[in-house]
Amino acid sequence: MAERLDHQPATNLAQQLHAHSVRYAHKLDRHESLQTTISHLWHISPSCNSLCILQLRVSYLEQTLSSYPHLTICVITYNRLLALQRLLLSLNHARYHEHVDLRISVEAGAPSDLLRYVETFVWVHGSKTVHVRVVRAGLIPAVVESWFPANDNCYGVLLEDDLEVSPYFYEWLMFALAMIKKTDMHNRVFGISLYTPRVIETVNPYRTFLPDVEFPHSPAFLQQMPCSWGAMFFPDAWKKYIKYLHHRLIYNGSLLVPNSRTNGWVGSWKKYFVELAWAEALFMLYPNFKNQTSFSTNYVEQGAHVVLGDKLHTRSMYTVPLHTTDTWLKNQDFSFPLPLLDVLGNLYKAEKSANDLSKHSCQWICPASRVQASLYST
Repeated sequence: MAERLDHQPATNLAQQLHAHSVRYAHKLDRHESLQTTISHLWHISPSCNSLCILQLRVSYLEQTLSSYPHLTICVITYNRLLALQRLLLSLNHARYHEHVDLRISVEAGAPSDLLRYVETFVWVHGSKTVHVRVVRAGLIPAVVESWFPANDNCYGVLLEDDLEVSPYFYEWLMFALAMIKKTDMHNRVFGISLYTPRVIETVNPYRTFLPDVEFPHSPAFLQQMPCSWGAMFFPDAWKKYIKYLHHRLIYNGSLLVPNSRTNGWVGSWKKYFVELAWAEALFMLYPNFKNQTSFSTNYVEQGAHVVLGDKLHTRSMYTVPLHTTDTWLKNQDFSFPLPLLDVLGNLYKAEKSANDLSKHSCQWICPASRVQASLYST
């Protein structure tokens, strides 16, 4: 069970979150040894040692985690057949090291050619399940109901159909998960993004964001923002989100995140996850490579939130380059402090956030006591 935050004094919360940077500075012996071995291999022969390096990563993951994580890839689609084909092709061509299941969720009213394609599509890395809705539900149910963890070792990768993934997206997720589990922030991380954003959408107007420029020496950063352009969600956090969303909608309450545009978002599943992340001091891990090179990219196809001629959503803003080689494996080291960003993309100030939370904790979905009791019940 996650640690309760809503009734902690502001100073305690600030100390708890700020202390991560101090503890990060003390490198973990096993991790340091792994990085030394990897750097040595790469120095000897950069062109032929990626497999050895990956095997070291997998071995380290197995030592770090009590059991190897089980991934389910959830693809959400409706009527964009060409986009769906591009995504599924990239998924089939990715490198996996364990059985990975594929679940395709199709909205009601999808064209017959798309239904035929998903029915005949051959997934070679595990089992394939196709779920077709009978009644049109919209984007929030389509995403939220696409996956639920069967147990605490199940992780869900959520992908809308206008995305494409790097061949190395699975390796990034496994490596990043192992690194997170060895840090003092693992209870604060709810997922791992495949995508690095170039835009902060929670402010008005949108703000350009170049994390490789702002944090040039950090391989990743943490932000209180779920990614809808390719991400893996952790089982405990997803179950908490489903509980929160259930009560949020049933009681028709409100929780306003200070100064965030998400308060006015309509038809967005992320809006509610942002509320939870802000209230619980939770973060998603994002990769941080040059030019926002990522493990997924977004082609900004027309859909629920993108319309023809949309000047707020252009490919120059959202379509980022993909990793096409495994050189990113060389120097990934999460044992030093990672930048912490808040919902607005600013450096996270724990004491300020705790004070904001103390003002709003009594305004959680009414009746507050009933909702909070349900959220944290075992």
